[in-house]
Amino acid sequence: MEVPVGNILAYSILLILLYIWIRWRKSKLKVFENHGIPGPTPHFLFGNILELNEKGPERCHADWIAKYGKIVGFYHGMKPILLVADPDLLKKIFIKDFPLFCNRPEGVPLRVHSFLDYIIPASEIMDNLLINLKGEHWKKVRSILSSTFSANKLKGMIPAVNQVCDSALSILQEKSRKGEVIDMQNILERLTLDIISAQAFAMNIDSLNDPDDPLLRSAKIIFDLPFSSKIVFFGRCFPELGILAMTINFLSMFIRNKGDIPPLKITKALDVIIKQRRSNLNLKKPDLLQWLIDASDVDSEKNKANENGDKPSKSSILGRKKQVLTDSEIKSNSLVVFLAGLETTSSSLAFAFYFLAKHPDFQKKIQDEIDLLIEKKLSELYITLRDTPDSRDKNLRYQFGRVRVEKHLELH
Repeated sequence: MEVPVGNILAYSILLILLYIWIRWRKSKLKVFENHGIPGPTPHFLFGNILELNEKGPERCHADWIAKYGKIVGFYHGMKPILLVADPDLLKKIFIKDFPLFCNRPEGVPLRVHSFLDYIIPASEIMDNLLINLKGEHWKKVRSILSSTFSANKLKGMIPAVNQVCDSALSILQEKSRKGEVIDMQNILERLTLDIISAQAFAMNIDSLNDPDDPLLRSAKIIFDLPFSSKIVFFGRCFPELGILAMTINFLSMFIRNKGDIPPLKITKALDVIIKQRRSNLNLKKPDLLQWLIDASDVDSEKNKANENGDKPSKSSILGRKKQVLTDSEIKSNSLVVFLAGLETTSSSLAFAFYFLAKHPDFQKKIQDEIDLLIEKKLSELYITLRDTPDSRDKNLRYQFGRVRVEKHLELH
């Protein structure tokens, strides 16, 4: 029986491609061996990721350092990672040679490749996220973003934040009166979303009274992808197929969010606000989005002069090039603030509530402190502490609650 020449040719090509792929993969897993760096033997398909997932990074790192020394090479999937536990070398990396190590590591591709932009036009947003920027571009955006988070600007938001908290308390009191079971994680997510959207982006969402708000749904989908861990695992082990992992990720979000890509839905809402503020100066508000629009990177002397209320000298700003964020950078990094603030803040609050529930003695002490302020009719002090954050540092007697809330983060 004759085998068609076409089949023989096809099989031959497949075998050659398989051989090339195996050789390429083996060469990628010999990076540390070729440089004489000790470490655990990587699996051909998974590197050392299975051991990391099974034992956890902390235990694996400790075991490897004890076995191989203070410099260890291992593979997170196919990605080579150098584990350094030598203080002198770390000092050199973080100080003297920092310009060589300033970029974040690349994980599963976050950007959408050009041919998918016709379906999912998200590359511009993904490329301008602070976590994806490199070198001088990262430095510029990072310095501008940092200037928007000054203590005075953030403290000015506290009275309005308290209003949202009062609304949340009303909802909790009503549920408690009816004897309902309260999902604190859900309440805290909605509370955090309302605070961020109102104080950072002047959006009146009110998800506390509307649990099905589209922006809340979009944000939760981003952090609750059913296949996200598998996608990361797949992308780490087979980076050559990263575009497939990215496509699956976006399609999953698209389907679960009823035909919208969650990050794009959020940035579209921001885009409308940015255009309105640029066209009508009367719409400006003292919020994070406006600070990003107005933010510029100026020299330290000018910043210092502004903090002191003095005018900077002309010589101090002469020849300085003013750097401002583009609209794409504003939208991308507003998205970072929006999502990062929502997840981290709501999770921290949830752990704080869990801590207080597990330790009623601490909860009682905090409650007694609050009652003391009210029962002694320290109305002036109470109002000052609530509406004038600057005075809190002068009233250190009543600091137990703040210290205890921070303490829970060390335990969980």
